[in-house]
Amino acid sequence: MEKFFLLPYVKSSFNVNEVFKSIQQFPQFKSWNIQKHESIGDRGLLLHIRTPFFHGYILVVFDGENFYIRKVNKAGMVMLTNKSKYVSIFGIIFDLYLAD
Repeated sequence: MEKFFLLPYVKSSFNVNEVFKSIQQFPQFKSWNIQKHESIGDRGLLLHIRTPFFHGYILVVFDGENFYIRKVNKAGMVMLTNKSKYVSIFGIIFDLYLAD
């Protein structure tokens, strides 16, 4: 997957390390089987995930008001979109995305 396909979704900067640390605190974090994570500068967090139901990526971006979570397949195509102001419900959204 080429990261430049995701650039239209990456608009504002935020502290990606802080968001990833928050995500790691969720009780279900280990069940998501995150293979690795990488940041897209200070504007996006890309989680590489491999489960029996989903093999692809979750992109987390922030537009200044809302966090957006996008499910991205291996080819780099955005499949689903959701948004929230609060990191605390990321866990629920991830669980729903990965249950497909």
